[in-house]
Amino acid sequence: MKISQTINHIIMRLVLISCIAALITMSCTTEYESLLKVGEISGSMTKTDISPVYERSIGGNDEVSYDLDIDDDGNIDIRFTGSSGMPASGNESHSWDISCVNTAFEFACEEITHTYRNCTREEEGVTHDIFYTDKYQYTCTYTDVASDLTKTIWSPTAFSSGDVITSDGKWSTEPTILTDYRYYHNYLGNPGDTDYATYYEAFGNWPSLQNKYILIRKNLTGSYRYGWIKISFMGTDSIKITEFAL
Repeated sequence: MKISQTINHIIMRLVLISCIAALITMSCTTEYESLLKVGEISGSMTKTDISPVYERSIGGNDEVSYDLDIDDDGNIDIRFTGSSGMPASGNESHSWDISCVNTAFEFACEEITHTYRNCTREEEGVTHDIFYTDKYQYTCTYTDVASDLTKTIWSPTAFSSGDVITSDGKWSTEPTILTDYRYYHNYLGNPGDTDYATYYEAFGNWPSLQNKYILIRKNLTGSYRYGWIKISFMGTDSIKITEFAL
């Protein structure tokens, strides 16, 4: 009788311990998942407000960079690079990209395909074609049709506050386009001829986006620590970086 009671007692204790362990696991899992939202800080995450806020426009012949030490270890982790050019021909280009100097870091990105439209102007018997991408804010006052031109690039995914952070998708450390703007003429004969096409191109996810987030993560050898960088773009040439978290 005593042996039976002892066995039952042991079984009950094991069941109790198992239930407590299950509850703890459920609680930790729920808490962990609730932490993983863009723009929200809890648990061991730390948010850093950039002071002063980094704001920069590029134009002319310009080359700039801005570095972030995300994990506060005294080393550069993430770099933003802006460049622009305006040759004598009147063509113009500028771009911003992001890259990981510390390859323990990665950022979420996606492949996007830009489509072009064709605005056609007839002037004194000459056809002038204007091609512009879906990201370029151009208003055509002439004949406007879809073009079969496309361009596919990679760009960091733009997240909104409250989006759930997951490990899904593609991750990169390489320089990747945030915004890329180009204006140029494609002459069908010699430069200066009246028969030419004009191109207005804007590529990337980020032209004119305000208060969006780049999702980042750091490889901790077998696991990842997630965070983000909050940025805004005014058009394609002006960037504002306000905060980051990890």
